[in-house]
Amino acid sequence: MFDEGQVLLIFGSTTFPGQVLLEKLLRSSPQIERIFCPVRATDTFAELYATKLFDRVKKLDSNFAEKIVP
Repeated sequence: MFDEGQVLLIFGSTTFPGQVLLEKLLRSSPQIERIFCPVRATDTFAELYATKLFDRVKKLDSNFAEKIVP
């Protein structure tokens, strides 16, 4: 596939549409190597994984957070 081993850069990943995009990429393309998500210093990126949105991704891959680099 085109996304195997790819590294992505996603802006706005702390907004709801950005979270939906991030979840969709992690769920549908598990072979993506890294996803870089620039965030402000005031944003708490760890709270993002605690939402219900990422429950399906957690069931598929419990180590999905290692792919995301804030």
